[in-house]
Amino acid sequence: MTKNLNNELKTYYRQINRLLSCKGGEKKAIIDRIRSDIGCYIEENPNVTFEDINKKFGSPEQIAEQFYSTDLEEKLAKKLSGGKKIALAAALIAVVVLAALIGIVIMQWKSRVVYDQRVVEIYASQSDSSYKSQVTVLSK
Repeated sequence: MTKNLNNELKTYYRQINRLLSCKGGEKKAIIDRIRSDIGCYIEENPNVTFEDINKKFGSPEQIAEQFYSTDLEEKLAKKLSGGKKIALAAALIAVVVLAALIGIVIMQWKSRVVYDQRVVEIYASQSDSSYKSQVTVLSK
């Protein structure tokens, strides 16, 4: 590989790195993969020029766009599958809350006390029987 080709490739990799919108670790993995692919291509074609590489692999903009669209599709797929997980969790929580409420209602129903209300008239022991009072007695 000539010194000129080496310098052009360094600039090429830097441009790709600047154009990629992913995180640092992902950028490094992408650049390493591109370097490896280009290295294999150069080994198979020792007289290759930078123009040949650019035609074969695409411009830095094309490469970044390709990885961006692939990365975007993967992120959307993950978000959709995450949305399904959230919906499932919400449904599960709703079922648990509903079961708890039903249990509370059943427990309250079983432990309810029914009172029979009776009014008892009490007459005074005085000679005047016109005096009476009413007392409410509750019994089960």
